[in-house]
Amino acid sequence: EYAQPVSNGALAMVIGTVGIYSVNTSRSISELTVAAHAAMQRRDNETAQQLAEQILNQQPEHPEGLMLWAVAAAERGQFEESLKRCRRVARDSEIYIDARCMAGNICMDALGRISDAENEFRMVLEVAPDNLIAHDRLAHLLSLQTRKRELIPHQLTLLRNGSPGNRVFTLARGDLLYPDVELIDRLRRTDPDSAGLILASARHAMFWKDYPTVLKRLRQAIRIDPALIEAHARLGQVVTEVGSDTEIQDWFSALPETAIGHPDVCNLLGQLASQRGQRR
Repeated sequence: EYAQPVSNGALAMVIGTVGIYSVNTSRSISELTVAAHAAMQRRDNETAQQLAEQILNQQPEHPEGLMLWAVAAAERGQFEESLKRCRRVARDSEIYIDARCMAGNICMDALGRISDAENEFRMVLEVAPDNLIAHDRLAHLLSLQTRKRELIPHQLTLLRNGSPGNRVFTLARGDLLYPDVELIDRLRRTDPDSAGLILASARHAMFWKDYPTVLKRLRQAIRIDPALIEAHARLGQVVTEVGSDTEIQDWFSALPETAIGHPDVCNLLGQLASQRGQRR
């Protein structure tokens, strides 16, 4: 696997643990923060969440208060509510990246919503283009969806920074990218409108040369996400192999402009031109 699933306990690692616990009801945000950290260090997540709630009662958008609440809630299995607090952390906050990474981990590992997880990690890269956690998670998510061309930049970033793991193998042999079919089916139950997961499902059908299913799933993926160029490329490969001239023409006519520069599309168009005796 590209990335080991992040355990519930590991979610707490985005916040340091420091401080001495004390019990009061009227304390400053600083005192409440120290007490909440200490409660989390003792794994008293219920108390930590209550203390974080007191912080937010004083300052509703307090970044560390939101994260303390989110971590404690995640440890207690309250993932949807935890996700909401992560997303409330302001973009200009020092812990914005931690908040978005945690949101992505929750979506990916706890909720099985990989489309949302992908969006979270892409938001991290908008403000921190070299963030290795985001690149690692995106490489994992894109590999699950068999989006082999899209994952290469993330793999290269990891390689340049000395964090390749098992990614070197897939970088060299993207054609061997076949995620576990049971995992894909399970993820599709929690994220049924993920065009990438449908693309992965089509790849499995392609392995068994079940062309009707392949065509159905690729067209479904394109309907959901017309900008998913790898789906267009694979559809072209299939209709070229088993489709009629009309289907090939329909495929070409439906290509978005952004697909023309895709290596697989360019290769396919070159093959079609060669078969028809065209020089260009």
